[in-house]
Amino acid sequence: HGFPKVMGILTHLDGFQDQKALKKTKKKLKARFWTEIYDGAKLFYLSGIQHGKYLKREVLNLARFISVMKTRPLTWRLAHPYVIADRFEDITARELVRTAPKCDRDVVLYGYLRGANLKPDARVHIAGVGDYTIQELDVLPDPCPLPESLKRRGLNDKDRLLYAPMADVGGMLYDKDAVYIDIPDWKVQYSRADGTGGSGPGGEQEGEVMVRQLQTTQLAVDEKLAASKIRMFQGGKLLSAHETLDSQDPDDDEEDDEDDEGMSGSDDEGGSDAGEGSDWSSDGDDDDGPHAHKLGASAAAGGKARVRPQAVAGSDGRVRRRALFGDDAVDVAAGSEDEEDSEGEEDAQEGLFGRG
Repeated sequence: HGFPKVMGILTHLDGFQDQKALKKTKKKLKARFWTEIYDGAKLFYLSGIQHGKYLKREVLNLARFISVMKTRPLTWRLAHPYVIADRFEDITARELVRTAPKCDRDVVLYGYLRGANLKPDARVHIAGVGDYTIQELDVLPDPCPLPESLKRRGLNDKDRLLYAPMADVGGMLYDKDAVYIDIPDWKVQYSRADGTGGSGPGGEQEGEVMVRQLQTTQLAVDEKLAASKIRMFQGGKLLSAHETLDSQDPDDDEEDDEDDEGMSGSDDEGGSDAGEGSDWSSDGDDDDGPHAHKLGASAAAGGKARVRPQAVAGSDGRVRRRALFGDDAVDVAAGSEDEEDSEGEEDAQEGLFGRG
């Protein structure tokens, strides 16, 4: 079938404390690798692990070597389908695993399909496990698609994608029905483990400060408004929303409504009498009258003057109307006599002018 072109990667070199022993081991492994593969096969060395990861510079050099490596197309491999599995998931029912730990498991393998097309009921061989029959086969979108344009000297941030599902890098995990985004704690800009919010030094922008303040908020807006107080006048008492609502007595509102109805009723009666030909007059129109003083006193005291209309028939047969405030009464007859005297004086003056 032919042997594909491979490149070896030598790891766990940090376990050697002696540099001479490390150098001898490298030479022995390289000679063995060339014997098994072919002379001149590339063997890459990774010096060690730091904080659970390989050194960034060494990984970058390894990626460059892999990208420029030229592969030999093999006829047998191009004619047969195979999957490069990069992640697996055990979907067996948890209760079944708890009751029978050695039961048959249902496993889902994720990876890229190479070669020919793969049929749903085909038999596959899993390295180190054995031969199995595929129960279900689905096509998933490419988690790391190719750049949109090939004619460019470099890649922008949009095209710099990293898909490493079995590692703790990349930040995105693709499933059949979901996409998981993993954000490390040290990359979160506006939150801290202690709950203070924010991880940067002073001099932040106004928007960042507002977001951090919102994260530290403990009460909602309505709760803050209910607990807040306001002072209407300088030196006055602080009033809260509950005190303002309690100060409004519903009985006072009912009395105000009754007074308004009484006033409207008296106005209606006056309008109907005026339609019959009677005129409206009041003996207390002058500011010096007793009614004016009574009304002014009640208004100054802040009370409500109750108006009680009364119809009075004069000596000339004309119906007159007056308004009484409280229990005070005004002699209507005296008012009518004054009017008759004034009318008599006017007639006498007219007679004198007529004679002249």
